[in-house]
Amino acid sequence: MFVNTNYVGIFKGHFEEFFYVEFIDELLIYIFENHKDYCEQIFRFIETEHSSYIINNFNLCLNYYRNNLEILKKILENTYSETSLKTSWFAIFLIKNSNKPPLVREILKEQAINLINDFFSNNKTINKEKYIYVVSELKTIKKLIKRYKLGEEQKVLKEFETNLKNVHKEYIKMYRDKYVKEVDFSKEINKIKPLIKINEITKINFSVYLTHEVKDANKVVPRIVNINIKKRDALEGILFPNKNEWEIFHLIPNADRIVTIYYQILFFLLRDDDIAEILTSSMASALHHVSNDLELEDATLTKLFSCLIIDIKEILANLNNSDFSKYNYLNTIRFICTFFEKILRELYVFLNNNDQYISEDNLYISNLLFDHNIKKVLGPDLTFIFLYYFSTTEKGDKIKGLYYRNRFIHFDNIDYEYEFTNRMVFKLYYLLLVLINQIDMYFDEKKPIVNG
Repeated sequence: MFVNTNYVGIFKGHFEEFFYVEFIDELLIYIFENHKDYCEQIFRFIETEHSSYIINNFNLCLNYYRNNLEILKKILENTYSETSLKTSWFAIFLIKNSNKPPLVREILKEQAINLINDFFSNNKTINKEKYIYVVSELKTIKKLIKRYKLGEEQKVLKEFETNLKNVHKEYIKMYRDKYVKEVDFSKEINKIKPLIKINEITKINFSVYLTHEVKDANKVVPRIVNINIKKRDALEGILFPNKNEWEIFHLIPNADRIVTIYYQILFFLLRDDDIAEILTSSMASALHHVSNDLELEDATLTKLFSCLIIDIKEILANLNNSDFSKYNYLNTIRFICTFFEKILRELYVFLNNNDQYISEDNLYISNLLFDHNIKKVLGPDLTFIFLYYFSTTEKGDKIKGLYYRNRFIHFDNIDYEYEFTNRMVFKLYYLLLVLINQIDMYFDEKKPIVNG
């Protein structure tokens, strides 16, 4: 055959009529589909010059390599040693092909063990700066262990995760301190207080001022999604073709910084009895509007809000009381998560009713925020931020979210020192205000608002 005697010239471009990408790809496909018709030297050449094709088209090449297992093993070893993205790229390949026939699977399993052991060996010492990288890679490692049913590696994983918890505390402290210490919110407070005194911010729109701002063309948007859109458009396609990566590394830190600023403003303002009364009236008014918009009895939401205000007042009254139990914070945090979910559930039922019965058994935050109609009300960025805080930005992937709802409701994996705090109470309270005001703004865009 022509290819058997001229394969080097064909693949290296000595025959111009054959040297283009589409032809080479088609030729490789044909060679592996009809591998019995070609000499062994062709495959050695492909393994040297086009090894990435074998990895990227593993299923197509498998009929040949299942009868050449030692060669396959060498290809995989070389591929792993040469790639600079060992854990992520090669691990994904191993996970994707974990269902192959037993003899092939054993070779893949051996590579998986090597990769896992290298990961644990290279990360014996983890500092807080390296924490995010390790956590993101660990998700893939856990999938590998599960897919290949690796008992010994599972034991090592448990010990590794135990050590990682200590680094987690350091990272959270570093991350929190970075934003808390750099924030100077005195200017914002000084802007707000005079406006309250001269009634330029009314009872109706005071809470909206804390959560939203007027952008171009009088569009009212949540403060926590206020990012440089032009910069985002320029960078997103270049650095982050996966939208989720952009959101995690750019939208979330920006949102978290603004949440930090405004929950502290909220905390400060609520310690002033007169201002607290105005804010409470403002929120009650917003909830009244939301109840009307969702065709609910007014008491459905306002009674819950009244209970929350009682808890908030109790926390504020005991700020300097060393005997005040941290479990009071937990109870209030759980109440806010439940209230947040209740509002989303009522919104979902209203938007999706269509005079049909809707079972509320599975209407949790993790499902509700993925609903298409709710995303329309909240907008994609705010939906993403809520998912990050209360659930996860990708279903089933706990790495990409803080899971506040489940962790606090079920008392699961909570950091007593850093999460049983009044800071967490007011952080979640602020996010609740954002949700209420966003729904109110969506159904009534003509509501007056002072530009922040």
